[in-house]
Parts: sequence; structure tokens; C-alpha cells
Amino acid sequence: MVTQVEKKQTKTVMPFTVMADHPRNADLVLACLEGSRMRSQIKHNKSVFARNKKTGEQEERPTSAKLIEGLPANIPGMTLHIDPVELKYEITDPLAEDEEKLEQIQAAIHSAHGVKTGMKLRPAQSKFGTLDKHRMKTLVREVLTFVGDGAMKCVEGILPELEDVNAMDGKYLQNPSNRGQYNQPKFEEDMPEWIDSLNRIR
Repeated sequence: MVTQVEKKQTKTVMPFTVMADHPRNADLVLACLEGSRMRSQIKHNKSVFARNKKTGEQEERPTSAKLIEGLPANIPGMTLHIDPVELKYEITDPLAEDEEKLEQIQAAIHSAHGVKTGMKLRPAQSKFGTLDKHRMKTLVREVLTFVGDGAMKCVEGILPELEDVNAMDGKYLQNPSNRGQYNQPKFEEDMPEWIDSLNRIR
């Protein structure tokens, strides 16, 4: 039976979609989805950090110095659609619907290496599935962290506030990327008591 207090704590977060858009054109790895990797949106006007060979100092420089000549100016990042109500997610690659851009990327790679492999460049494979309420809640918060860091952006729907995610059904997982058993609590809220018990043993 659901109590009145539990009803107040449960929050419905509507479906939304985010795109990987790391400021350094780096891939993103989602801990809640078993280390699933998402290619970031690639733009020539982003910057990267590199070490100066003469001075040894770290410096910031345009990515254009690092990108393959001839690549399209804007390669879309992979997208993650989340439906917290149905507990479902789907990772897709927009390049799957842009054959022309795929051909441009492949031509640039062939030109840079001076050889044609004969293999056709394909988009990243889609991934989808259903999560339990705890992993879904933790995933939504993980996405909000990426957005806050400027590594993702919302492209469809409305991004929830952290307060809304806190009020979702379920609990935050302590270590969502760990599917093994290491004698640690499963949920974040149980960590303080567990740490206290370790301190008492000492």
C-alpha cells in the first residue's frame, strides 16, 4: 500500500532527448548504461588542451589543428532518449539518416591516409533497453551532470530540474557501473551508516 508520504515523494519526469556535445569533441561514457560510449558533436570551432613541445606547458588550441582536413564542419553527436515513465532509454546516431555526411567523412579519412579500404563507413549501432527505477533515476541525474558540465545539451522535450529527479521513485545507486558484489551498499543513502560501521570496527 502506498502511503501519503510516498505519494508526495514520487515525481513524474516526462521523456526528453539529449545530444552529446563535449566542449573538447570527446566521447562520453555513461556509467549507468554499462559504460556505453556516445560520440560527441564534432565542430571545428571547439578547442582542445595540448602540451607545448618546447615549453612543456599545457595550452589551449583550436580543434581544427587536430581534425582531419575535409571533415564536415558539424558532425552531429549521438543522442540519448530517456522515458522515465516507461523506464526506457535509446541511444541513436543521427548519421544513420545522413548518408551524404557519412560519405563526406569517409572521403576525408581516405584522403588523409592516402588509401581506400573499400569498407563502407557505418553509423554507430543503436542501443536500447529497459531499466529498473533505481538505475533510471540515477541515469537521469548522470545526464543532468553532463549537461551542467557543458558536455550534453537537450534537443527534445524539457530537461528536468534536479529537485524533480530527487523526487522520482527509486533510490540513487552508489556505483552504477559496478555490476559485481564488493560488499558495499547498493544505494548512496546507505553509505554513511556503512562507513560508520567500518569506523567502529577500527
